[in-house]
This record gives sequence, structure tokens and C-alpha cells, in this order.
Amino acid sequence: MDLSHQFSQFAGVGRTRPLPPVSRCCCFDMLGFSVMKQFNCPLMFDATHALQKPGELAAAAGGRRADVTALSRAGLSQGIAGLFIEAHPDPDKALCDGPCALRLNSVRPFLQQMRDLDALIKSMPDLNTA
Repeated sequence: MDLSHQFSQFAGVGRTRPLPPVSRCCCFDMLGFSVMKQFNCPLMFDATHALQKPGELAAAAGGRRADVTALSRAGLSQGIAGLFIEAHPDPDKALCDGPCALRLNSVRPFLQQMRDLDALIKSMPDLNTA
């Protein structure tokens, strides 16, 4: 996928630094992160949105909240700039995206673990395996 045109449009509207792209795909390939990182823009990953299961519920998308930690770890392993995470005090009663959202009381330990993993990943030297 060639995204160079989309990224060049930012410069055309006077932005010297592009807004960070956010991967919000429901179906994606982690290798796409390395392609997007080639544009030297910070890359954010919407891990909770990626866990949606469209059409699973009658009035909204279902989700896989239990997998948010594993998927977030996988995203951070690619050296991305950060995560976009949805949280709610009671996700089962949320009007939108509840099945994917973290419970508010789990956000602090989740973020602490993600911060530690991010620091570890970014402290490692790049390896040329080509």
C-alpha cells in the first residue's frame, strides 16, 4: 500500500509535522506497521478498536476485551509511538465500544505494564535481518 500521497497532503495544508497516523483496523497485519513507520511519523495503534467484532451484537459491534493486553503488547513490540485505548467505568453498560473497552479500574496497571514494555522495546538496538 502506497501512503506517500496521503502523507504529502499534510505539507500542502501548511503542517510541518504530520498528525500521527492511527491504525484502527479490525483486520490488520502487524507488518503494516513497518510500512507506515517508513514515513517517519509517529504511529499510534488503536488496540481496543482492532478487537471489534462487527455484527456480533444486534445493535453494536461485539469485541474481545480479554485480548487487549496481548494485542497491545504485540503493537508495542513494533516500536510504535503509542497506543489508543478506550476505557469505561462499566464497559458492559457503555453506549459504544463497550465489548472492547478496558474497565476503568484496570487502566493504571495496564498503562504501567505497557510503559515498561515500551521502554524495553525501545532500548533494544535495531537488528538487520535482511
